Amino acid sequence: MELRRRYGRFVVDPRPMQMADGSGWAPEFSIEEHLSSYVEDTIYFSGQVFETREDAIDACHVLGRREVTRRLAA
Repeated sequence: MELRRRYGRFVVDPRPMQMADGSGWAPEFSIEEHLSSYVEDTIYFSGQVFETREDAIDACHVLGRREVTRRLAA
C-alpha cells in the first residue's frame, strides 16, 4: 500500500512510530518539496499518540496537508 500522497510539488510521507512501551503510535512524517533542481525534505513529529498505526497514518496525512496549505499561503 502506497502511503505517500502528492499535493502539487509537495509529497507527504507518513512514518508512524510505535511507542517504546507499546502504548500506541505517534505520527511522524516528512514533507518533500520538489523544486526545480533539488528536493527539500522536512521531518515533523506530533506528540499525539494513537491506538492504531492506521490512525497515526491518517493523522500524518491531516497534519501534512495542513502544513502544505500553510506553506502555499505564505
